[in-house]
Amino acid sequence: RYYAEAEDDYYTKELDASEWQGKGAERLGLEGEVDRARFQQLLAGQVKPGIEISRTSKRNDTKERIGIDLTFSAPKSVSIQALVGGDARLVKAHEEAVAATVAHAETLAQARVKTGGKAGVVDTGNLVVAKFRHETSREQDPQLHTHAVVMNLTRRGDGQWRALRNDNIIKSVSYLGAHYRAELAVRLTQLGYELRHSRDGMFELAHIDRKQLLAFSDRAAAIEAALAKKGIDRETATTAEKQAATMNTRPKKEAIDREASWQRWKDTAKEVGIQLDRPTAPHQAERPGIEADGKSGRQAASAFLLN
Repeated sequence: RYYAEAEDDYYTKELDASEWQGKGAERLGLEGEVDRARFQQLLAGQVKPGIEISRTSKRNDTKERIGIDLTFSAPKSVSIQALVGGDARLVKAHEEAVAATVAHAETLAQARVKTGGKAGVVDTGNLVVAKFRHETSREQDPQLHTHAVVMNLTRRGDGQWRALRNDNIIKSVSYLGAHYRAELAVRLTQLGYELRHSRDGMFELAHIDRKQLLAFSDRAAAIEAALAKKGIDRETATTAEKQAATMNTRPKKEAIDREASWQRWKDTAKEVGIQLDRPTAPHQAERPGIEADGKSGRQAASAFLLN
């Protein structure tokens, strides 16, 4: 998705659940909670006083790329257990899985360079990433997810800050989703949760079934209804058709009453018979594999170019 401008208010409205990450961020002295003003400066290409990088894109629409929004979403059952059941350990597991995946994405960072008048590409291995954890969907369903906003800048080996060549990261989005899922699965089983895997490589917590999940999936229902109007479903729709349905059915995200939402979620969980008791012992399970084509990561991560 392309933006005419950065939707920084959407990201920074909950700064207490934000954090800087990346070797590039460390070089700029960025750590801990994300500062709104600094975030806006970096989106504008202002690395530090007196240093501003060009972010000109060769795309046909001539818009500047200001960054990438890598969004990592926990399985619906994990969101329910964490946010409705109150198991904060799952929120921590999600954050650790995101951090591990962002660290992997950092190894894909590159920048352009000219040597002897010839254009080339060099690996940089550093990113400046601002992470923002959100806990609700636009339909006010429980949805634990993190926006990892990758700034369009990286530091080359010669010490120069340049625009990020993000091709490798964009191409690896499905793989990064699979990486996140694998990292999360390991942590969930260590906490004692049993997982139910599906054929496409996705998983849910075993004690919450599909019918119970649907009670908390107004967003999914809206997308499926939009696809049905076109005579297709999630299995037969192309990626472009699913993305279009997602964008066309997306309501504006509004301020929420956390206490009221939590009580509504608790009531729904009780109505559909979800048992939210925490496990008391680790569950032994194999670490899920990460398929080479990244299929097991779909729906776990997405990337939007910010312009």
